Amino acid sequence: MRGFRHILLYSSGEKGASATLARVADLAQAFQAKLTIVDVLDPSPSLIQWIFQSSVHEESRQIAESRARRRLDRLAASAQQRGVDASAEVLFGKPFIELIRTAVQRNCDLVVKTARSEYGIRERLLGSTVLHLMRKCPCPLLVVQPGRNVRFNRILVPIDVRPEDPSAATVNDKIMETALSLAEIEGGQLHFLHAWQPFGASLLKGGRTKMPEDQLRRYVRSYEKAHKERFEQFLGGYSLGHLNHRIHFLRGDADTLIPELAARHRVNLVVMGTITVLGFAGTFIGSTAEEVLPQLKCSMLTVKPEGFISPVNIE
Repeated sequence: MRGFRHILLYSSGEKGASATLARVADLAQAFQAKLTIVDVLDPSPSLIQWIFQSSVHEESRQIAESRARRRLDRLAASAQQRGVDASAEVLFGKPFIELIRTAVQRNCDLVVKTARSEYGIRERLLGSTVLHLMRKCPCPLLVVQPGRNVRFNRILVPIDVRPEDPSAATVNDKIMETALSLAEIEGGQLHFLHAWQPFGASLLKGGRTKMPEDQLRRYVRSYEKAHKERFEQFLGGYSLGHLNHRIHFLRGDADTLIPELAARHRVNLVVMGTITVLGFAGTFIGSTAEEVLPQLKCSMLTVKPEGFISPVNIE
């Protein structure tokens, strides 16, 4: 069981920080991992501070830093009481950039942030810290729903085995490694899901591209059989006999089926890959994980493909 060795927790005074700390401290204790708790403050002065003098800005910065440090120290002390090797630090800059730099420079293998309850259209348009981390952080990201400390004893693991998306194959092993490590320490039940949808089937039902009904049924059955064989072959490469697990092979779109299945089985953690594609003019094309996260009432842990290099300058 590989697990985690160094966890970086971003705590900015949001609602549910204590519950998140308890959840992360339990993980750190189980994996015997080091825990670093940070907040990231904006170093730039506000307009009001600019109107006055630089000494006012410096005094305000020191007050904000002192308050943040006291809060983080309390969280670290709480983790230490649980037997965790925990420390606290205040950083300055843009949160997602400083978190990625810190994670890489200190060899962290998990970044944790509490989800915002008002995750809505503003965050979708402007980009939240979570979305930046999901797209650009090279190590796994755990987004914890605010609330009580809930064990991850019902874990949903979506697996993509589509041959038309070979990039997904590079992340599947990391998904399984992470999910199985958590299952070993948390107990409970694993749910493995593959969502399949026959390519172009809707177009072949009508219009100029209409396919005869019997031929269309054969095409769908063939598509289903190929996906089921790949899914079973992939899972067959892992020793699952000692684990309480269920397998779900469902027709439909992943971004719809994942939250539905999570709600139906009262899942408290979804572990999935996030493959970010850079599109035109340097914009990021969103992943399925980004579509799923706002629909979930549970936590989500996302992992990157092997060899992913962050676009953030680490120096």
